Order: sequence, then C-alpha cells, then structure tokens
Amino acid sequence: MPIDPSIALNANAPKPANPLQQALSIAQFRALNASGLAAQQQLAANKATSAAYQQATDPNTGVVDNNKLVGILSQNPDAAYNLPQVIQGINTQKQQQQTLQTGQLDQSIKAQSGLRQGLGSLLTKPDLSPQDVQGFATTQLQAGTITPQVYQAEMQSMPQDPQQLRQWVSQHYMSALSGETQLHAMLPQYAQINTGPATVAVNQNPMAAGGGVGTVGYTVQNGLSPSDAASPVTVNANGQPTMITKGQFANAQGGAPTGAAPATGQGAPAVPGQLPGGGFSAAPPLGADKIAGDAATRYGNLQQAASQAKPLMQTYDLAAQAVQSTLAGKGSGAALNVPALLNTFGIQAGSDAVKNNQLLVNYLNSAADQAASSLGLSGSDSRLAAAKAGQPDAANMNAPALLESIQHVKGLQQAVLDRQQATTNFLAQNGNNTSALPQFETKWNQAFNPDVSYVRSLGDPAAQQAAMQKLKQEGKLQQWTKDYTAMKALGAF
Repeated sequence: MPIDPSIALNANAPKPANPLQQALSIAQFRALNASGLAAQQQLAANKATSAAYQQATDPNTGVVDNNKLVGILSQNPDAAYNLPQVIQGINTQKQQQQTLQTGQLDQSIKAQSGLRQGLGSLLTKPDLSPQDVQGFATTQLQAGTITPQVYQAEMQSMPQDPQQLRQWVSQHYMSALSGETQLHAMLPQYAQINTGPATVAVNQNPMAAGGGVGTVGYTVQNGLSPSDAASPVTVNANGQPTMITKGQFANAQGGAPTGAAPATGQGAPAVPGQLPGGGFSAAPPLGADKIAGDAATRYGNLQQAASQAKPLMQTYDLAAQAVQSTLAGKGSGAALNVPALLNTFGIQAGSDAVKNNQLLVNYLNSAADQAASSLGLSGSDSRLAAAKAGQPDAANMNAPALLESIQHVKGLQQAVLDRQQATTNFLAQNGNNTSALPQFETKWNQAFNPDVSYVRSLGDPAAQQAAMQKLKQEGKLQQWTKDYTAMKALGAF
C-alpha cells in the first residue's frame, strides 16, 4: 500500500529557502556591485583626465603639451587609469601628423616634377616663343603649382628675344630639377620591421620632414590569408576539444583581422583571449571517457547489489518474524533464540551465547555497511550512523532492539532498490550516457533519506504510520516529507 505523505506532515509549513536561488541572488548582487564600482572608477578617471588636459593645454595657442600631459596623468591615481589609452592616442596622433606631412611633401614633389617636365618640353621646341611660355605658365597657375604673384613676376621678367628666352627657360628648368631633388631628399625612407602582431615602418632618413630616424610612419596589423583563416584548428574550450577556424582563434586572442569574414554565428568574441562561440566538437570533453567509465562501473555495482536486495529482504523478514513471535509469546524480556537467527542468516552458531550475540551484531553491522557502500554512503555519513544507531548490545541483547535493527538493515536494502530504480530511469532519459551520471548522483545524495526507504520497507500500513509518528516525535517528519517528495521526483518509486 503506498504511503500517504500528507498524514501529519504539516503540509502548510512554509517551503524552505532554495539555496541555489540564494546563491544566484548573491552572485547577481556581486556582479551589479562590481559593475557599479567599475563605472565609478571610470567616471573618476575621466574627470581627472579632463583636468590634466586643461593644465597641459596652452590657452593662447590651444596646443597640448603631450609630455606635460603624461607627467600629470602619471602622478594622479585616478587619471593613471586612462594613461594607456591617452598614450595610445598620442602615438596615433603622431603617426597621423607624419602621414599628413609626408602626403603634403609628396604632393609638392609631384607638382615640382610636373613643372620640370613642362619646362623640359618647352626646351625641345625649335621655335620656342613667349606665347608658348605664357600658355604653359597659365596652365600651371590654374593647376595651383604657382601663385598669381609668381606668375605675374615671371611674366614681367620673361625676355622676348628667342635666344634669351631659351636660356631663361633653361635656368628655370635647372631650378625646378634642383627643387625636385631637394624635396625627394626630405622624403622618409622606411624600413619595415615585423614585430609579430604587426609590421611597423620606421624612418631611416635623418633629413625627413616631420621626424628623424626612428619615427614610425605607419603600422600594418599582420593577418592570415583567406585560405589560412578558413582552415580548421582544434582548441580546448572549457575542457571540450572544439574545432574552429584559425581566423576565429586569431581574433579571440586579440590578433589582427584575418581578411576572411567569420562564419555566421561564429564571430570574434567581445573579450580578447576568450574563445568564440560556435564551432564543432572535435572529441569528447577531456576526461569524459574516464568519467563515463567510472560511472558505468558504479552503476554495474549498483545493479548487482539490487539483484541481491530482494532475497536479502526476504531473509530479514524471516528473522523479524522469529523475533516478533518471541515478543508475542513471552514479552520483551524473553530470551532470544540467537542460534536460530544465525542459521536464518546462514551463519554457524557456537556454544558460547555471548559470542553468538556478537556474531549476530557483527552480521547486522556488516550488512548495513555493505548496503551503504552500494548507496555511496561512507562510514562517517550521519544518515548511515542513524540507521545503525539501533543495533542491540551483544552483552545484553533484547528483542525490541534486535527487531528494530533487522528492520533498519532491511530498509537499507530497500534504499538500494530505490536508488537503482531512480538511476535506471535517469539513464533511460539521457540516452544511457553514463558520463552524465555524476549530475544525477549529486541530486540523489542531496535528496536521499534512509528513513524514507525504511518506512517504505515496513510494508504494513500500521507499522508505517507508527514509524512516521515516531519521526514526528523526534522532529524529523518535516524533513522526511521533503526528502520523500524529492526521491519520488527522481524516479525512486
């Protein structure tokens, strides 16, 4: 007959707090608190950085003294939080200025080269005339190569005599050639240095405009070719060997863009150094084979113990009936026929009564330990200690204590059957994957109460209700009801 757990179970008692929910709330509070502290720190750093910029800026020219700025930031604990970003910005600004100056110099060289080439073409004309020179000068004026003032001055100084005109044009050609040569000498001469993550162009020309030797002209992040970026690589993602692309791995480590677009749903993560999502499992999780093998061994042992549980329970019933007969006939003080009980358990009795009593007590202790081992309980487990607390005294054995001890040992065998039933149900629902078994074992150990299996093993409803009444008197009934529900939810019965 099934147990009605609603009898004297204090069903209206408030539900105990969920420890997982409490832990989650604490974790969420800590995360929010950490986020708030980070925001406050960033705000303080921004205010201190703004003040440092104000002190390092010339109010007349608006130019920022970068050396003074870095010095102020380094001495302020709040402002120093932004120091790496400020230094990076200064370096970027220097590179941009260098690029701008180099671009302007390059444009000047092109204009000077155009002027030289045009003057050279004039010198090749056999019938060079002032109108040819004026037409060329007008074209250069319109192109912005020469200014209106230069145009007017040159046109006024231009000779009209053809021989003098050719010499005048030749002098201008030599001036343009000299100017072009000088401008070329001011161009940076870059040497490329591969630093690993990037290739840096460093100027080697001491006469270069905008900076001497060692000035960084540009930086190019090194990347993978499209074919390399798309090739697979196996990484360890939280203990799970996972196959991703080399491009994803490079991006995850804070590397350069690969030039190959990431696959849909497999982009680089927001946090450098963190592996991206997606990918394909390349193998079972590290250690999964051993976990699954150990779990399979434990389940096999549990199955074997369960196959022996019912015959043992029948033996305990026979022994309990013998003790109950003694109680019914002569009362609790009646002498027990211990040799007969030992024979029931298959133990050879001797002539010494005290030794026979000790043999019986040892057998019951051993039976309880064996069942506890199948249940995963250690010798120090309080639940096992409670189940064995009723063992009779070998020197002064009495029937009531012995009967209760036999019933508790039977209850542990019922617990073996309950665990085997729940474990089998779990594996059936999880594709018989024994690597997932430790998850179930953790839940079972939290829910298991030997008193639940003990009451279930009694069989007789009157005996069950008497046992529950005793639990109530001992203040254990509310916990019993909670554990009964949890074990039932796990599929034990």
